[in-house]
Amino acid sequence: MKKYLIVILLPLQLFAQKNVPTLRGNDFYKSISEKPNEVSFSAKQYDVSLPIDVSVRNEFITNHLAFINKLTDLKLVSKIESNIGVHLYYEQLFNRIVVYNGYLKVNLNKNGEQLSCFDHLYDTRNWQTISTSQNEKINVIVVENEKPFIATKQIIDGNEILMDANNAQLFSRDLKMRYMNDDTMVTAKVFRPDPLSTAKVLYGTNGTYKHFNDSDYALINDQRVSVTFPATLDVDTFRLQNKFCRIVDMQAPKYANGTPINTPSVSKNPDFTFTRGKNGFKDAMAMYHIYNYKSYLISLGFNNVVPWQLKVDPFGSSVDNSFFLPDVDTALYFGAGLVPDVPDAEDADVIVHEFTHAVRYSLNPAWPTGADRWAVEEGSCDVMAALYSHAYTDFNWRWLYNWDGHNEFWNGRDANTINASSGKMKKYTDAIGDRYYDSEIWSSCLLDIDEAIGRDAITTLLLTAMYSLAPNTSMPDAAKLIMQADSIVYQSYNTWKMGKFFNQRVLGSFSEGINDVTKNPSFKIMNTAGFFNGDAAAEILLSEHADVSIYDLSGKKKFEWLNVNGNIKIDPSLFEKGMYILRIKTETGLFSSKLLREN
Repeated sequence: MKKYLIVILLPLQLFAQKNVPTLRGNDFYKSISEKPNEVSFSAKQYDVSLPIDVSVRNEFITNHLAFINKLTDLKLVSKIESNIGVHLYYEQLFNRIVVYNGYLKVNLNKNGEQLSCFDHLYDTRNWQTISTSQNEKINVIVVENEKPFIATKQIIDGNEILMDANNAQLFSRDLKMRYMNDDTMVTAKVFRPDPLSTAKVLYGTNGTYKHFNDSDYALINDQRVSVTFPATLDVDTFRLQNKFCRIVDMQAPKYANGTPINTPSVSKNPDFTFTRGKNGFKDAMAMYHIYNYKSYLISLGFNNVVPWQLKVDPFGSSVDNSFFLPDVDTALYFGAGLVPDVPDAEDADVIVHEFTHAVRYSLNPAWPTGADRWAVEEGSCDVMAALYSHAYTDFNWRWLYNWDGHNEFWNGRDANTINASSGKMKKYTDAIGDRYYDSEIWSSCLLDIDEAIGRDAITTLLLTAMYSLAPNTSMPDAAKLIMQADSIVYQSYNTWKMGKFFNQRVLGSFSEGINDVTKNPSFKIMNTAGFFNGDAAAEILLSEHADVSIYDLSGKKKFEWLNVNGNIKIDPSLFEKGMYILRIKTETGLFSSKLLREN
């Protein structure tokens, strides 16, 4: 028996057969996903007497034009706390039906003040009434060219499929994120990070150092190193699983005779040492590098990354492609290289890249939409992979996938300051709308920043910014989120260093020096050079009332001026040699800068 639901939509004739959208596939998806965010980085205080997610919802329902239509609502999808505050993600509803790609992402500090807001809500004021049947599929409202119509959504084999009212497919979107209990410690031998990086050679050097159909020959096997990691003792058998992940056979490729090529390795003793030609070697590689990488993130204070036991299949695909799939199985699938390419799980870059997709998903489940946001996604995963490799070797560490790519099978990716294929620095103005090509703009910029501020700092800032990303976040807005994270986590200690690199890539217009503080018309900071030398006072020229405070690097407040206007002079004789953080709070926002006292 069919049930009927009254839905408000405009125009009614869109449900007639002759008005069914003619676009299909990627073109149609692009046409409905190009709506940009309305972005705000302005400070705003929400009512903290109520739960903060309720206060934010109430504020938007009361003051946003879309909610003049009383059938419009917001549904909280996720509320995640981070080191800088709380991050709220809402779906837009209309008459209790999800508006596809209609969302609101609000990021707040720990005092309930807004840090950033990404508004991707649709204007529903003129939507009118129509009936639609309710069945086992999920009804959604799709908006094309500002006109809404009903569609149904299904998730099948990791693909999101939307169908129109006539059951014709609108598009299929691949949700798989690709890169093109502990009893005892076990031992194994792995590449760390890959055989070419540790041998410090290029693929195919002197006709050697090649894949050779997964063969066991000394030049490659000799690059294995001994490692330990936790596994599980099940009665009298050791199994490759711990609290972080477990090796499984999720989607096994087959030999020609139809038999699976891999069954997860087990052992009667705590030793999983295999040569690289054996399947167990890939199992140990995936297990070790996920354990090692996640342990590093926890050491930085990110205790909530991937807080579940992730399923990992080192032989999850018969082609040279790996991916993270959050729905149903929340699993990593690695390409087995049966083409015959290099198996993906033999390169730590691939393992860390895919696991970083899972990390981002655990911090912020909002799905990427649009070329820019996907470029940030893929580029961020490449950054983490490169940083991981660099912890072991300097050799070609800004090439991504030294072993799996840069060979006859695949070109890999390049995160060097100067891109080898183009012979120049890739900038945002060079973006072409391809997530992988454009990702090199983001990854190379962040690795330039890494060389200026260090791995721990850029990792912390990148993961902190991940909490705040919205589905359609642009690359320049992602840069602002990283700068904002630095202002909170490190009191803007790295801001002036990072600004140079973001500006070079046309990702913003940020401060590039200690004296170049802000272009905000509310204030100016003068004579920091005289303060630095100790021979003259620094001056703050205020054109509106503000709260001004100065902190040392331990966070101790040294001086404070509340609700002041006009000029403030900062006497260098009152400060010891070192760096200080100057914070200015006005009605337009909170700004931070550095004061250096050297002599």
